[in-house]
Amino acid sequence: MHSTKKLIEIKHTKQCILFSLLLNIIAASLIAQASPKTSFFESFDIENPNLIDFQESQEQRAYLLNEPLNINTANHTELENSGLFTEAQLFALLQHKQINGALIDLYELQVIKTFDPATIQQILPYIELKGSINDYQMSFKALIAKGSSELFFRYQQSFPKKKGYLSKQYIGKPNQLNFRYKYQFSNRMYYGLSGEKDAGEKMFGPNSQAGFDFYSGYLFWKTNTFIQSIALGDYHVNLGQGLILYTGFGFNKTPEVSTIKKEGRVIKPYSSINEYRFMRGAALTLTFGPFSLSPFVSIKKIDASIQYADSTNQVVIHTRIQQSGYHRSQAEITGKNRLLEIHSGFNAQYRISKAHIGLNVLNTRYELPIQFLTVPYNQFQFQGKQISHVSLDYHSITTRSHFFGETAISINSNQMGIALINGSILHPSKIMSLSIAHRYYSPLYQAGNLTNTFGESTSPINEQGVYMGFSIKPSRKFTFSSYVDYFNFPWLKYQTKQASQGYDVLIHSSYNPSKTFEIYASYKREEKEQNTSIQLNRNNTIQLSESNRAYFEAVFPSFQAASEEENRILRPSQYLSKQQIESTQFVTPILAQRFRLHLSFIINNKWTIQNRLEYSFINDKINLPSSGILLYQDVKFKSPGFPLAFSTRFIIFDISQFSNRIYAYENGVLNQFSIPSFFNAGMRYYLNLHLKINKYFDCWLKFAHTYYKYLEQTGTGNEQVNSNKLYQLNMQLRLRF
Repeated sequence: MHSTKKLIEIKHTKQCILFSLLLNIIAASLIAQASPKTSFFESFDIENPNLIDFQESQEQRAYLLNEPLNINTANHTELENSGLFTEAQLFALLQHKQINGALIDLYELQVIKTFDPATIQQILPYIELKGSINDYQMSFKALIAKGSSELFFRYQQSFPKKKGYLSKQYIGKPNQLNFRYKYQFSNRMYYGLSGEKDAGEKMFGPNSQAGFDFYSGYLFWKTNTFIQSIALGDYHVNLGQGLILYTGFGFNKTPEVSTIKKEGRVIKPYSSINEYRFMRGAALTLTFGPFSLSPFVSIKKIDASIQYADSTNQVVIHTRIQQSGYHRSQAEITGKNRLLEIHSGFNAQYRISKAHIGLNVLNTRYELPIQFLTVPYNQFQFQGKQISHVSLDYHSITTRSHFFGETAISINSNQMGIALINGSILHPSKIMSLSIAHRYYSPLYQAGNLTNTFGESTSPINEQGVYMGFSIKPSRKFTFSSYVDYFNFPWLKYQTKQASQGYDVLIHSSYNPSKTFEIYASYKREEKEQNTSIQLNRNNTIQLSESNRAYFEAVFPSFQAASEEENRILRPSQYLSKQQIESTQFVTPILAQRFRLHLSFIINNKWTIQNRLEYSFINDKINLPSSGILLYQDVKFKSPGFPLAFSTRFIIFDISQFSNRIYAYENGVLNQFSIPSFFNAGMRYYLNLHLKINKYFDCWLKFAHTYYKYLEQTGTGNEQVNSNKLYQLNMQLRLRF
């Protein structure tokens, strides 16, 4: 196995470095006149490998490319719903319009505080100043018939076949199929329908008689009456800073200081194919001057594994929610739609131009009690049929500062907990932004399954921390940003058998000498305490060092008798068996470091090239340090007026262990993305093709191939593939009318 070898052979390392230097030389020689701003998501995947699906965000941007937002006539709600602006930018823009009147030119944004040149360049394709028809004067019949429609069909399959298909554990074919129909009229009317079959699921079988395994439909109508909006079917609910409920897209820690605050409207249409993170039922928003009320109710069947005490099915001994959405094997099918989940609640809000305060109430009820085996780390987590949450969220904006926060409590029959987050974004000058956020998530706080908040963990429980970040732009060409986040977990957590702590530091610097060239570098350093075990090598030994010797001596009473060769090697002996050594867990600070160098440049109005070098290093104080390296080259072609566009990427990687894995954002067919992780050693390439047949019909194709040098098989269980060569094919058709 590659993990037993030295991570990067000297010869391979030299080749990688020479390849990287060559890319840098090419990049420097091609600096021309004008800057492809690297994709917002693509530049942050080092910090956010677990981004929540942002398909809907991408679709909104795609719509605005064809129907730009008139920022002179748009009100606060319309500007907020666009997703283009932060609260501070909204406040500054509206204040500027109130004092100076309508904007004469889009570049007038440069004189508004919080709008730097880079931000303006990012939003320019989606905004305009020209007049438009008044959508609110149109009849309902016109709203549902005179907008734009899009119909998507998508096919995806990987090769060779996985073990689950060969052993007949997966009942369906190894392809993924889905369709989506979406209608939109301005920001007034949305409706749509989608269906999906995951790879391995069966169409038109006993458990999918309607064809696709999963269907989703929605209608969202925005009116000009006191009933501001109505949502029917599937929809999003986003409350405050996500402590009790936030089903939509949101960032965590990034170099952009403003992303620490969750933004967006309370009720939004849902058009994705995630099978769990949405509400199903009805919601609306009522407005009465500065007051608004958004009640909602969601009733849906969800997947769950349920075990009863006996064949009478009267006493539940185990109930656990399943969020994967897979129904491929008999075990997964058994859990499909087993549990009724009911969410109900409301958001009541008082808003003025500079501030708002909101009351959020959520009640969650299950048909059967949530119940699982209690172990020390999860003993405070919710079990039972019903739980309630109440929170206050608030924000206040001035010319140079933005304060925000949320305080929540969870109320169960036998337990109450508190969670709170407060933060501030400051703009002391036009070239500098600062941010600070404090969070306290009690071990007793019982978060629901649909939270999405700021922090080190994925759920707002058992965590305390302080985050500080800043960004400075001394010139149009140079940007420097950084953050530091200190956190601790006062109670045990999964994979950490004691209270623990850690820190996270990021330094990010970008340079744009011209509009066609961008280079950025990122360094991330994170250290946190976790369970660590000894990994013996092929000779059943481990090398001793100053860092691990103290841990061994404290845990193994017979340590000295088990060591050999001048106490430099630990091996199984009559005093310590191999099982004893490998099963022993230590809690150590695990240091992870990552460095990235990324270049992006436009050769002309047709060709764009991107290069990346990324290095990772892990030291757990017990085993030998491990590291990894990844390099890739992107080439993109898109010519105005030419029907064919393509992008391609070639990646080489040499990464010793899974803990060193490196993530790299990949574009797929339209509105699809992936952030695969790379480890072991090998290469990958993919080709994306986009053919625009006419203004109504487009098609996309993506082909990808991954080769692992030191593996004979990949994956585990039913996902195992008996090959070191993997292939993937994606195809998509879009019809617009």
